[in-house]
Amino acid sequence: YIFASLLIYTVSMLILAVPASPTATMMRMANVFASLGYGGLLGIVPPALRITFGTRHLGIIYGLLYVGVAIFQPLWSLL
Repeated sequence: YIFASLLIYTVSMLILAVPASPTATMMRMANVFASLGYGGLLGIVPPALRITFGTRHLGIIYGLLYVGVAIFQPLWSLL
């Protein structure tokens, strides 16, 4: 599952990186592949966290992840 997601995401980046100047259609295709690949990667995070850390500390880990997103997403937008 994770390898398929990484492969799809890599294909999307290659669609943009290999040609000298990607067309609008290539950009749309890359966007679709990137969305699918990244969605697959995000879908594996909850079970991976549960397997790695157990269910006892899962709420704390999710809380830390959400706080990190709340802090760094606005900062990323400033770039």
